[in-house]
Amino acid sequence: MSFTLWFTGLPGSGKTTIAKGLKQKLHDAGQYIELIESDLMAEYFTGLIPIDKNGRQIVVSAMAVCAEHLNKNTIPVIATSTTPLNKDRAHIRSVISSFFLVYCHASEKTVRQRDPKGLYGLADNGLLMDFPGPGGVYEHPHDADIELNTDKYDPNRCVDDVMAFLHQRGLMQK
Repeated sequence: MSFTLWFTGLPGSGKTTIAKGLKQKLHDAGQYIELIESDLMAEYFTGLIPIDKNGRQIVVSAMAVCAEHLNKNTIPVIATSTTPLNKDRAHIRSVISSFFLVYCHASEKTVRQRDPKGLYGLADNGLLMDFPGPGGVYEHPHDADIELNTDKYDPNRCVDDVMAFLHQRGLMQK
C-alpha cells in the first residue's frame, strides 16, 4: 500500500534524523520507501527561484506532486519539510491522496541547542529572512496524525512510534 508520511516541525526538531532512521528500518525489513527532503529538493531550484517564503512554497508543492506520483506508482514516501503554515499543510493533504502528517515537536531551547546548520543564529542576526522558527512563523499543526515529542524521546524511540502507527493503520505488515 502506498502512502506519504510528511514530517513537519521546527528546524532542528529531528525530522530528517527520524525520517532517515525510519527509512533504514523499513529497508532492513525489506520495504522500499522513497525519502524526499526539502533541503535537497530546494537545491534543484537554485538560481531559478529565491528560497524565501514563496520559494519554499514552490519547493513544498513540488514535493507534494512528486510524492503523489510516487504513491500512484505504489511507492510509499517519507517527506521532510518544516512546512510552517497550516494552510500549506492542508494544501499538501489535498494533493496527496494517502497523506499522514507527522509532527516533530521540540522546544525552542532544544532546537536552538541542536541547530545543525546555524540557522537560528543567522536569523537572530537578521541574516536569514522569513525564517520559520521561533521568532518567525511556525503554526503548530492542529491535525497531525502522529506527534513525536523529540525533547523527551530519542530518535530510535520516535522511529518505533512511527512504525507502530504504520502497523496500527494497516500500512505495514508485521
